[in-house]
Amino acid sequence: MKILVVSPFVPFPPKFGGAQRIFHLLSHWSKRHEIDLVAHPLGEPEAEVRAGLEGIIQGLHLVAPKRGAKPWSQVRALIGRRPWQYYRHYDPALQAVLDGLPRDRYDLVVVEFSQTLYHRVGHLAKTVVLDAHNVESTLLERSLRHRPDWQKPMARREAARFRADEKRLLNTVDGVLVTSGTDGEQIAALAPGRPLQVVPNGIEPADWPRRAGARTGQTILFVGSLDYLPNRDAALRLATAIFPRVQKRLPGARVQIVGATPPPDVAKLGEQPGVSVHASVPEVRPFYDGADVFACPLRSGSGTRLKLLEAAAAELPIVATPIAAEGLDLIPGEHLRSARTDAAFASALVECLTAREAASRRAEAARELVFHRYGWARAARSADEFFQRICSKAPFADPSPKTPMGALP
Repeated sequence: MKILVVSPFVPFPPKFGGAQRIFHLLSHWSKRHEIDLVAHPLGEPEAEVRAGLEGIIQGLHLVAPKRGAKPWSQVRALIGRRPWQYYRHYDPALQAVLDGLPRDRYDLVVVEFSQTLYHRVGHLAKTVVLDAHNVESTLLERSLRHRPDWQKPMARREAARFRADEKRLLNTVDGVLVTSGTDGEQIAALAPGRPLQVVPNGIEPADWPRRAGARTGQTILFVGSLDYLPNRDAALRLATAIFPRVQKRLPGARVQIVGATPPPDVAKLGEQPGVSVHASVPEVRPFYDGADVFACPLRSGSGTRLKLLEAAAAELPIVATPIAAEGLDLIPGEHLRSARTDAAFASALVECLTAREAASRRAEAARELVFHRYGWARAARSADEFFQRICSKAPFADPSPKTPMGALP
């Protein structure tokens, strides 16, 4: 098949979860299909991006992102009827590129993230599929409780508005890829009857050889894009509410927070004794190898966490909140330790750093599970089978509105 992929960002280099999912799925799909990509660049040199996608992408259309639009878009969302997600994600320049593509070239359009569906794509193929990395309205709703009080009224309004939009957007596509059964249930509630396929996030087994030697230190690791609200909240919670409890029992313990673009309050955590913040590292694997336990104290979010799959692949003991492990087959007590409160989370971290044998058994079991169930090749085959089924059944139609999101009432 000839497939057009439309993404809010180019997935190379694959340094964060969304880019990893897109890059690895495209890498496997390209073995059977011809793929074009329309996306915004992320600031990497274009020559490096094109070289990194050579052999995967046939036609690469990079569209310079809108600049300096955030404050104005927030004002427009405040006084207008559309959610901020529309003003933030809809780009007339990207739409112009899509409108200029040949209408008889593609068998399938795959759109990454719900918000990208604000762009009109249905004229380009008989079948349009959404790759839903998260249930975006759920993510917005869950983040409400962790925002400052002064932000909550507008954030609540934004979540409600986008939930209405997401329902409408989901009903413009012929099918949806979801990362877990949990997300599938939430999507089905928003768009009953829409065909769904679970395509889990994964790892490339060859990238995760066994680490040599036992873990004997007291290093706690957290990894994530730090400008993403759930990760920012988790990093702050770990350093300021959980880690001090660990330090009282294990004075030699330390925390490493690793991730791109930390906001000032997260960057400042590096001034705290025992805490270090590493921004935009070229390679995260050495941090997994050098740590002794992985902490994931997320209190909001959606989709599934690639960081947990990576920690499991690295055979690193894991402590996570239930929401962090949501949608994954990692069982508390068997593959990881689960904790909700700050005190329980700190106690679980201490246990992993002192009861080494039990922690190692859980880590080994988690690695075996992830290698068995969460490979990118298996995920890509699942998506490909869905594409074949849905393309063979879909009648010709332009499911997208003639203008982005149509005319709002």
